[in-house]
Amino acid sequence: MRFHLMSRHSALLLALALTACTGDDRARVPVQTVLLGEAAGLPATPALSPDGSRLAWSQPVEGQSRIFVGGSDASNPVRLSTGTWDTGPVWSPDGRWIAYAGESPEFDLWVVSVDGGEPRQLTSGPARDQPTGWLPDASGIVFRRLGAGEARTLVAPLEGGAARPLVAPLGGNQFVALSPDGTRAAIELGRGSNSTIWLQDMAGGPARQLTTEGFEEGSPLRSSWSPDGRFLVFTSRRTGTTDLWTANVETGELRQLTSDVRNDRDHLWSPDGKWIAFTSDRGGQPDVWIVAAEGGEAIRVTDDLALETDLNWHPDGSALHFFRGETDARVGVTVPGGDPRILVEWAGYQVLQPSATLSPDERTLLFVGNRSGNFDIWSVPLAGGDAVPFVASPLNDGWPQYSPDGSQVMFSSNRAGSSDLWVVPATGGEPRRLTEWTSNEGLGRWSPDGTQIAFLSDRETTQSEVWVIPATGGTARRVTSFNETVSAPPEWSPDGRSLYVALQGERGARLFRVPVNGGRPQALRLSSTTTVNGSGHSLSPDGAWYAYSAVAGGWSFVEITPTAGGPPRRITRRTERVWQPSSVWSPDGSRLAVPDWQFGNDATTNVLELSVGDTTTRLITTRPRSFESPELYTSDGRIVFSAVGAASQIVRVSVADLLGGRR
Repeated sequence: MRFHLMSRHSALLLALALTACTGDDRARVPVQTVLLGEAAGLPATPALSPDGSRLAWSQPVEGQSRIFVGGSDASNPVRLSTGTWDTGPVWSPDGRWIAYAGESPEFDLWVVSVDGGEPRQLTSGPARDQPTGWLPDASGIVFRRLGAGEARTLVAPLEGGAARPLVAPLGGNQFVALSPDGTRAAIELGRGSNSTIWLQDMAGGPARQLTTEGFEEGSPLRSSWSPDGRFLVFTSRRTGTTDLWTANVETGELRQLTSDVRNDRDHLWSPDGKWIAFTSDRGGQPDVWIVAAEGGEAIRVTDDLALETDLNWHPDGSALHFFRGETDARVGVTVPGGDPRILVEWAGYQVLQPSATLSPDERTLLFVGNRSGNFDIWSVPLAGGDAVPFVASPLNDGWPQYSPDGSQVMFSSNRAGSSDLWVVPATGGEPRRLTEWTSNEGLGRWSPDGTQIAFLSDRETTQSEVWVIPATGGTARRVTSFNETVSAPPEWSPDGRSLYVALQGERGARLFRVPVNGGRPQALRLSSTTTVNGSGHSLSPDGAWYAYSAVAGGWSFVEITPTAGGPPRRITRRTERVWQPSSVWSPDGSRLAVPDWQFGNDATTNVLELSVGDTTTRLITTRPRSFESPELYTSDGRIVFSAVGAASQIVRVSVADLLGGRR
């Protein structure tokens, strides 16, 4: 289970961070050839055809992401899809079809002929479907389904019809990758924070467990299988950092391929099975590397401040195609009648996690930034000054929140091996671990009186439920038993007697008020035609209204529903070409600040302020090619916001000369 906020531009905001680069490999790295650049409008998710002759990708066109296909150099592009937000193309083995995820209003499975024609929708419903592969004979599309209890991997027939599970359920979250000949399936099985690799013969019989450590990931969206089907490659955290391992599927023999103090991931076998490409921040920044499948020293492919993802080998093994993204990060606060004042501005590839908290005396702002190889919590005076680390560790720390009296800060961290809640004095000092289970705990919220903390955990289920623990530590107790995806942090009522819990699953979006000390949850009304976007929920300061982001007709709007009961009300004035994924209440409850996507080829997200009473709007920030999100209001009505400037390219890099005589 991962605790994060999702948005349309999230692929551009993922980062591994950077420090100083080592210089030994720079003379060896090849030159990158840009196939699509900024002028194309932030292209993403490249996918090379099986024969290497064509390239598919997603690209915004007047605010609506579409699937394109062109030559292997992206020449002569042709638009194939017509949806609101289409992404993630996956080629069929025969090169005739492209499957992709299309938002309608949730992400469902679509397919279109590479020669053009009308796209066909193969799945529907409030769960989120994402294609990950095809059956070897191209008769069906393998896809993962999230938001429906346990995560599942299914197959949808190309010609239409009901989807079916690819393998029998094993009692947990399952991500499945078929072998090249389709006779076996590799399964990443997640139960809480425990994740293992299994092997299933598609002809039948029981599944066989290949790993037992519980720290493995099969990376189901990439190719786990060697071309000859004899080996699997996966990542494991068993040594403390994420490394590449291989497993012989016949003997079960495991072998560690990489070992570094940084993290290696996103693995992909070369077509001849001799090499494995992967991404790593081992050089102090995220880059592409290659290692021999038999082991040995890794070879550096890129050396820059960008983030590389979506690796594609050319079929002859001579080149790699991938997505290349660059960002800069800022934290600012609005100034009445003037331009925003920037508190923090980091150049290069830096990323902010959308999570900030202000001390009750409003002197200190804590935010989360990725600047030194992992996410750390930083502190900056609201009046201005240098940002300094507040909490840091070799792994990731995030989601800070001041206690109501300002004496402590609660945060989430995986520094001890699993995601847990920690508490540290606001003046600094040694953090205290609040939860110590091997499951995932996160998204904690202090009770109004500061004596309890509500949080999400999957310790007894495969999906997150709400738990409560004393702020001083002790025994946690489970508050909810929905067995569905909780799509937002729990929100305390002002009197501390109830929690508001938002769900997203196969039954659609639902919102409940849950008594903390026992009692039946009470359902609140949401618009029946909408699907609640999982990233944006908030309770008004007086507890009278609950704001959420609803998706309808492919667009995202802010709505509010009365907590005392009654129909919801939309406060966004526009009815199309709008995407507002989250909201923050003003101190007096009269306004909501929202990130507002400015649709166009040059994508931009500015901060917009909505009036709850008369639905008037006011544009707060106007910086182009910048993704800005409100974090919180100050008591005098100023808005603290985070921002990431983004640029993206799809590039090709030759590795033939780099590998040279090693091939």
